[in-house]
Amino acid sequence: MVLHRSVARPMRPQVATCPATRGSAPSPARMATRARAAALVAIVALFALGWVSRAQAAPRSMRVAIMDFTNAAGGDMEHLGKGLQSMLITDLAEVEKFELIERARLNDIRAELTLAQSELIDKRSAVRIGKLAGASHLIAGSYTVVGKRMRIDARLFTVASGKILLAAEVEGERDAFFELEKDLVRKLVRATGVDLAPKERARISKIHTADFEAFEKFSQGLNHFDAERYEQAMKALRQASALDGDFELARITLVEYERLARETRARANAAAIAETELARLKQDQTRQREAQVVAALFSQVSKLDRPGDRIRRQVVLNLLLQIYENNFHGFAFRRWSEETGDKFAFVRTLDRVQQSYWAGALELLGTMPPFGGYIGVPPTEVSAIADGLRDAEARLRKRPDAFLDFKLDSNVHRLARRLHLDQREQADLFANLVRYGLKHSKDERLRRRWMLELAERYQDAFALDESTRTLRRLSAMTEDAKTLEKAATMLEENRDLAALSRKGGPLQRFIREYLANVNSRPMRHPIAKARELFVGNSLSRKAASELERARHWHDRDYLLLGDRPMWLLQGGYEIRIGPRRDRYRADGLRYYIPTDARDDNTFGLLGAWGAAPVGDLSLGATISYRAPQDFILARSSEDDRVELTTGAAGKARVGILFGLENIDTDGDYDRSIKRFRVDRPLRGYCLYLAADELVLARVEEERLLVRSKAKRRLVSKVIARQAVKLGAADSAAVKLSVRGGKVRAEALGETLTATLRGYQPGFLGLAIDGRGYAEFTPDASAGKAPRGRKRSRSKRRSKRR
Repeated sequence: MVLHRSVARPMRPQVATCPATRGSAPSPARMATRARAAALVAIVALFALGWVSRAQAAPRSMRVAIMDFTNAAGGDMEHLGKGLQSMLITDLAEVEKFELIERARLNDIRAELTLAQSELIDKRSAVRIGKLAGASHLIAGSYTVVGKRMRIDARLFTVASGKILLAAEVEGERDAFFELEKDLVRKLVRATGVDLAPKERARISKIHTADFEAFEKFSQGLNHFDAERYEQAMKALRQASALDGDFELARITLVEYERLARETRARANAAAIAETELARLKQDQTRQREAQVVAALFSQVSKLDRPGDRIRRQVVLNLLLQIYENNFHGFAFRRWSEETGDKFAFVRTLDRVQQSYWAGALELLGTMPPFGGYIGVPPTEVSAIADGLRDAEARLRKRPDAFLDFKLDSNVHRLARRLHLDQREQADLFANLVRYGLKHSKDERLRRRWMLELAERYQDAFALDESTRTLRRLSAMTEDAKTLEKAATMLEENRDLAALSRKGGPLQRFIREYLANVNSRPMRHPIAKARELFVGNSLSRKAASELERARHWHDRDYLLLGDRPMWLLQGGYEIRIGPRRDRYRADGLRYYIPTDARDDNTFGLLGAWGAAPVGDLSLGATISYRAPQDFILARSSEDDRVELTTGAAGKARVGILFGLENIDTDGDYDRSIKRFRVDRPLRGYCLYLAADELVLARVEEERLLVRSKAKRRLVSKVIARQAVKLGAADSAAVKLSVRGGKVRAEALGETLTATLRGYQPGFLGLAIDGRGYAEFTPDASAGKAPRGRKRSRSKRRSKRR
């Protein structure tokens, strides 16, 4: 009754003006009847409003999980299933009634259930996967590629019952795979009974790419990322974008994967640095106070892993970065070197702290600066850390754009060396900062300079399309005469560089290599020189000499060998880099000393390989002993002939070093023994192939004074050896695996095993000496931790569950 009164009361004015009752008062019975009718209408209206609001707030009616498709035919097309899965997820996500489960979640579920990638999904496994993913429907299937034909089979399951709603098959030309994928999408939507709106129909009909090679590279990128091969994943996705500039899904996936890879590396870096660095600091009694501060800051980093902690995490990393930078420069570093020894390990730790900081800095531009510093003096006591963090955060927030006041180029160069980037990656890093600067800086002069520097960086990396696009954008945003003149000159250079690099004939690869590695401004001079050097179909002596100069490895620069940086500790002109398109990246190293060399002191190459100590590892490499045609020895002869070493001139000894410690330490020369006294000599293990045997040895350096220069020689103590049939072979594949001190090595069909007592993680390295020719080419997975052990841990976890 209370409800009737409250609802009926507003209706009374309408009743009073009703023509049927005008002039006479309504009876109480009629008023009650009308009040009850009005109340009923109001209640119905309230229920209707409730249903509408619930319908608006209701979640999508179908949660769909799409598994990666399996290769029914086998062969080398295993990765295509991940590309199909990603495209189907992207297309079906455009349907309003569908909610798609992320690929990463499905990969985790597959690992939990210990399902192989090639395992077909049946009714039982579909129900298990769907329930774990919280899905109402699951899509699985397979594909077959035979010659130029392709077939895709798909099944749509209901998770509640495991019933198959659709078993579809599409078949056609392999190069028309995009039509097959769209046909499959339409069949799947129809099977769910969903009516598409015109906009939804248009969105799912949009073709991702019509280039099969781009689709294949995209699929390879997804496969590499799932296997934690991040560098290979980024490379494949960049290739997919380059093959098809309109492949938007590849570009978006690349951006997202780069972010995820940065975050993954940052977390791994912080944990690894804390473990190794704190152990070293605690051993040094003279630096206990600093060790306590560093330990407390690393402890903070490991705890700040939630999204809301990102700013505080960056502040802590900035403080750590400044502590290491302060020790790296000036007297403090010299004192530290005398006390603790290994300068190489210290600088690599500094690199890794910078990498962890940069991984989060790009996401926080505008709140935090991208470079370390800008925060004053770090705390020197554990008790002062809390105040130091507050002060540092206040300083960083006060002027987050302070880095724009400085010359970006020099800051980026220093940062790129800490991150170990190649030329293209350096240009992309600079582009990220320039994009931010263009949005937030009003200084027209700075904006013009940044754009010109960015165009030059892309030109140096031989990314000519990006350089040209940058210059055209610069021309549209300014009317400065000098800037427009420089932009016009660089546009002409890009045009000429592209034309020269496309020149046909046997010299094409040499022209491309020369132009990509020359470091001269303006580029019109190298372009003119290239036209003069590379004429006809054979290399002149002068052209060969210039190429050799471009292939020389400057010891002040790192070189990305495989997926890890290498630093040259000892080497000379006998060390060469193979053909490369980037100043900082190469597929392999070449070594050559003539067999008739007069100098007996062939100390050869010694390099540290990798930015962090490695415990368990699995790597492979190919060692070649026959010089290829592009190995050029330019002799000072009168004619234009070039001597090419094409025969097996000899076999130098090639060694893979691991477990290295004390890589860069100081020592005094003792004239009485004509050697250096080194308190902490370089030590480690070496697997080398030479003289028809595979040898595992413990190595330690000795230093000699040769022609007023300190030279290192590795003295070995053999642990195990295995005879191999090297003989006149042109090459040999070598595999090395270390797990918990147990070593397994394979070469030329033979196997060597041994157990190292007291084995500790250390750096990787490479050593080559002796006379002859040798080329070392690592596999793409060189230096990675073995994946078998990781899988076994996941299996144990699933069993415990």
